[in-house]
Parts: sequence; C-alpha cells; structure tokens
Amino acid sequence: MHLKRLDIIVKVASRCNLDCTYCHWFRDPEVLRLPKTLSPALEEMLFEKLAALIASHQLEHLNLILHGGEPLLFGYRRLAAFLQKAQQLATRSGCRIRCNITTNGVLLNDRLLSLFRQFQVGIAISVDGPKSVHDKYRITVNGKGSYDKVIEAIDRCRSAGIEPALLCVADPSASGKALVKFFADELGSKRFDFLIPNFTRDDEGVASIAQFHIEAFETWFHHYWPKGVVIRHLEGMVEGLLGLTPQIETFGTSNVAAVVIQPDGAIEPHDVLRICGHDAVDTGLNLMDDAIEAIFQHPLWLTPFQAKRHLPENCRQCEFSASCAGGYVMHRYSKTNGFHNSSLYCEDIQQISRHIYDTLLSSMYVEVEG
Repeated sequence: MHLKRLDIIVKVASRCNLDCTYCHWFRDPEVLRLPKTLSPALEEMLFEKLAALIASHQLEHLNLILHGGEPLLFGYRRLAAFLQKAQQLATRSGCRIRCNITTNGVLLNDRLLSLFRQFQVGIAISVDGPKSVHDKYRITVNGKGSYDKVIEAIDRCRSAGIEPALLCVADPSASGKALVKFFADELGSKRFDFLIPNFTRDDEGVASIAQFHIEAFETWFHHYWPKGVVIRHLEGMVEGLLGLTPQIETFGTSNVAAVVIQPDGAIEPHDVLRICGHDAVDTGLNLMDDAIEAIFQHPLWLTPFQAKRHLPENCRQCEFSASCAGGYVMHRYSKTNGFHNSSLYCEDIQQISRHIYDTLLSSMYVEVEG
C-alpha cells in the first residue's frame, strides 16, 4: 500500500475522568482490561516502529493523535517525553510529524498548555453546547456536569495563545441554529464540528439527524461561512457535492489511512469500530511482535476501508452516491450483512444533501466577460 499521509491514534490512557453517556469507547467492556497508560517500553517500541514505517514507505506526513480515555491522564512528564521523541523522529526522518490531542479539557492547566505551545500541538476540546445541554451528557463519575471546567479550559487555551478546535456530539433533538450561534457567538469559535452520534444498523430507536443538520447548515452558510467560520462536517458535505474530495471520514470517498495503537501495544483499525463489537478491532497484532503496516493486510482493517469503494446496490443507484459514498462506514454495519448495507442515516443524508445542493445551486451565478 502506497502511503503519503497516515493518521495514528495513540491511546496513551485507557481510563477517563468523565462518564459521558454516549461514549463509544466504554461501550466495549474489554477496554477495562487494558493497562491504564501506555508503558515506557511500549512507547519506545512505538517510535522504533514509526521510524521503520516512515523509512520503508517514504512517508511525507504523519499525524499522531493522542487520545484516550482521557489522554491528559498520561501526565505531564510522559506527555513531554512523547512529544520530544516525536520531534526528534521528525528531525531524523524528514517526515512532517504533527501531534494533536483530543481532550475533555477538564485537566488542562497552564503548565500543559506551555508544553503544547512549545511543541505546536493542536488541541481539540469536546463541548456539547450550552451548560444545560453539555451537562446532560458530559458528566463526571460522580454525576456532576463538566461545563464550567471545560469553558475554563477554552479560556486558558486562548490566554496561552492557542485556539482550540471544538468538537460537539450533536443531540439531534437540539436546535441546529441555536448551537451554531452558541459556538460562533457565545464561545467565539471559528472552527468547530458537529459529530454524528455513532450507532450501527443493529441499534434501535436512533433519532433522525436531518432537521438538526439542515438548520445548522442554513445558519452557518448564510451568516457565518462568509465570516470565515468553519464547521468541518458541513464544509466537507459542500465540498463533496461540488465534486471535490472532502478530507472527512463521514462523507465522501476520502479514505485517510488511520491506525490505532492501544495502551497494551495492540495495533487496531479505527476505534469507532468498537460500536460493531470487540471482534471488529481484535486483530491480534502488537507493537512488540509486528510492524505497524502489518495491519494494512489484515481483514479487520481492509474490510471497512474497502467498503467505501464497494457500495450496496441502493447506494450505487442514489443520485448522491458520488458525493456521499455511503456515509460513515461504521454506520453501515449489521451483524447479518457486515458493511454491505446503506447507512442507518441514509434517508437523513439524502435529505440534507438535497437541501445543501439546492441551496448551493441557487447561490451560484456565472460571470460573462465582454
């Protein structure tokens, strides 16, 4: 497999200081058997294997995403050592290595932010909307809301000269218009994203996402897109419908290669596949015994990767098949057919796509010279 860019999600910590109601990570009880953090020995082996991977594939871009659980539970010293190793590897190899961290923000402090600024670490913080919405889902292990601490973390980032990206697992029953205005006006964010709730075809009672995303698009496109506000998922849908290749996983034909390294050294496909069951990620590969690229030949990685290119008949007949490409592949899974289904959000995606396409069409004009 020829690679120019690779995303590696490093699970530096398996536990979390929050108990979010919808978390896909703890939906798989097997994660509780994992070590609490990535060991120093496995960290050393990870960078040895990364060096070999970069050399053998002449990799130009590597994106290391520190994840969990809650990655800040890894601790300051371990984070500093990890980032130092990444910087040294980039210098030796000539590969452009970018480190990012996805956090709930509760444990962020000035010392950590100084470290992240030193190593130019991108920060994404999860916040699900105003206090009344956020604290309904993103709670501590004692059942208390986390909103106030998250807002404090965003303010700390800005005081440190870092503008974090904001991630929102959007409640489909919420107002898309209100949430866009909340993020853009109240939080002053120029870059945020609405994540679609992760379910499979086997889950029951999954709410429609159409109305929320249509409202969000209308508000963003007409009022905030001209101001330079980016909502990654909606921007990706616009790109796909205009015939471009959006660099998002949930819409379009882009297949950004992603690999997960677990705290026990396991090498696995994308973490969200855990919603399909533990068997969907248990490759048997490990850093101590296997090269990272061994996963690219493993059926558990290949099957969802190739499913983006092999759509079921009803998808191939759809007017939006070229732009949608079946949507997020995890949302197509069922125990009976694997990934050979349309998305459980198929009707919603069609409705959203039609609305966006019609809006784009009515907004276009042709200039004729002379």
